[in-house]
Amino acid sequence: MTYTKDNIVFEPLPNNSRFQDLTGMSFGLRTVIGYAGQSSSRHPYWWCQCECGTLTKSSACNLKNSVSCGCKNNIRIGIQATTHGMCTTATYKIWGCMVTRCNSENPSAYPDYAGRGIRVCDQWLKFENFYNDMGERPTPNHSLDRIDVNGNYCPENCRWATQEEQGNNRRNSVYLTFQGKTQTITQWARELNISPSALFGRRRKGLSDEEILTTPIKIAINREPVTSHLFSSAHLVAFSQFLFDLAVAYSPALSSERAVEHFLQELVGGRLRTERVLDLLVEHSEPSPVAD
Repeated sequence: MTYTKDNIVFEPLPNNSRFQDLTGMSFGLRTVIGYAGQSSSRHPYWWCQCECGTLTKSSACNLKNSVSCGCKNNIRIGIQATTHGMCTTATYKIWGCMVTRCNSENPSAYPDYAGRGIRVCDQWLKFENFYNDMGERPTPNHSLDRIDVNGNYCPENCRWATQEEQGNNRRNSVYLTFQGKTQTITQWARELNISPSALFGRRRKGLSDEEILTTPIKIAINREPVTSHLFSSAHLVAFSQFLFDLAVAYSPALSSERAVEHFLQELVGGRLRTERVLDLLVEHSEPSPVAD
């Protein structure tokens, strides 16, 4: 039975088991709100509500092959008609990419943006408003970043960020909190001079954030006793003192204990600067005492 709601005429669904009811389904920016009847060629039509507020009558084919009521094309036209004189600037291109990917039909972009509900706020659909809020990007190393990766593109949720800052602000970033400070594993690894893979390994073992960040690095040492008569205790003492002096000279800004720990970490991790060590060896080259 035909009925009317808000001046919209809805038709009864065909009594056919093969007929697919699309009511309530979403296609891009549009949601089907009811059946609108058949065309002269007996194709079903549906009443659809677009997120921009526009009500349209569309065929099932049109719904499945477009993502909006046409407002997306209006955005494109607005981009092309802009006459602010900044179309060739990097900031304008970044803005254009932002608008395009949030309204894109491209399957590679849709799941990460429009498909997740990520939108550009209404005021930023005009470049001049975006530019007034964000200004020119500070350096060529900066790009547009959403502070909340699940939020929209709007003034309160966007910033100019470096590649490193964006890398630490991804959906798959892992955060650790210790002594009131929260950072990604990569940031903690850099601060503590520890390999990120070591921290990830501790996390996989189920350690707490504090344990992950404070567990000392284990250095593999051959615990078998030295039985060779070629190395006397005097040799070992002299060699130990030599390594201690080398470690302190390698990191003069650190305390002696921290310098030795840092030197061993660099050595085990394969990050020791060979040229620096060779220079220190030349500077500190003296005959080692040999005991009879």
